[in-house]
This record gives sequence, C-alpha cells and structure tokens, in this order.
Amino acid sequence: MKRKIFLIALVVCLLAVTVTNATVAYFTDTKKSTDTYTAGNVYIELSEAAVVADATGNLVEDTTADRIYGSESGTLNNVGKIYPAQTIHKDPTIVNTGNEDAWIAAKVILSDGVGDLHKVIGYPGFEAVDIELLLQGGLLDERIHVGEWNGFSNVCHNARYAMVQIPNHTTGEYVFYFFILAKMSPGESVELFDTLSIPTEWNNTELKELVDFDIHV
Repeated sequence: MKRKIFLIALVVCLLAVTVTNATVAYFTDTKKSTDTYTAGNVYIELSEAAVVADATGNLVEDTTADRIYGSESGTLNNVGKIYPAQTIHKDPTIVNTGNEDAWIAAKVILSDGVGDLHKVIGYPGFEAVDIELLLQGGLLDERIHVGEWNGFSNVCHNARYAMVQIPNHTTGEYVFYFFILAKMSPGESVELFDTLSIPTEWNNTELKELVDFDIHV
C-alpha cells in the first residue's frame, strides 16, 4: 500500500515538472517581425514648347530651345502680335514626375484683357465661350459629348476626360477645368491642346477683342 502511494506521488511530481517546463517554454518563445514602409511622392510638371516664327509668320515649335516650365507664380510666354489665319504652337503638357499614380486636373483661364472675348467666340444668349474656336489639338480634339456629368450640366466629356467651363463675362475671365478620369502612371503625360489658331475670316473688328488676350494654365 505504501509503495502504491509513492508511485502515485512520483507520477504527480513528474507531471508537475512537465507542466512547469511547458509553461516556461511558452513564455520564453519569441518571434520577430519587421515591417518596412516606403513613402511615395506625387509630383507633376507643366511645360510648353518654345516657339519660333517660320517663313510664313506662323509660330512653330522651336526644337532647338528648351521647353518653358511653369511655376506657381506663372511663367510668361509672350507670343507677340497676331493676325488672321495665323497659327501658334502652344502645347501645355502635364507629366506625372512622381513615383505614384496620380489623379490629374488642369485649370485653364482665358482672359480678354482690354477687349471682349465673348464678342468673337461667345455663345449667343450664354456667358460661355467656345474655347475650340481658338484652341485645337490634344484633349480638345478627342470626341466629346455635351450633357450632364457628375452633377454638372452642359459638360463636355468622354471616357478619358471631362471639361467644365465657369464663365464670368463681367470680368472677362473664362475658366475651364479639365479632369482626367483615369489615374496617370509615373512618367505618363497628357497634352491639353497644341495650337492657337486665329480664324481666317477675322479682321480688325474681331482682332481688337483679343488685345492683351491671355491664356493661363
């Protein structure tokens, strides 16, 4: 009887040691995990080509000169005097120079200076102006629909971009917003337009409305 009690006690002691050791092993077991976070950046670059007059007086891209880069304060590119039937190369281009995909939008302001831009490219009965009468190429040459988009009415849009105009005929400023509807990858670019064309049929009456005419992007 005494022998049985001793054996039972010994088994209990062994179990106690086993349980204790298992508990110690659990609390001393360690694993290490390291997470690395890389900060991205979003940068865009706005530029347009320098221009030079050709034999006919049109202003074409000057491929020998560096592009003109914009800044927050604005960079002035004065093209000088204009005349009927003249074409002027103007290609504001946005490039995603960061290392992340980016949503891109552009704001283009047409300002009529001392003239009245609405008189020559205005919509009868509306304050808005027809930007495509003067500017062509790039996004503006893509097929667009006019209708409602994202809660706005009378918006030019297609699968790639939407263009909304906020006119102010009183101040002579016509603001166009271009919204690119797909994210632009690093290195990807978009050209808003590439040509400023003066209608052939215009004479001094129309041209005087473009005195100090400005395009700000």
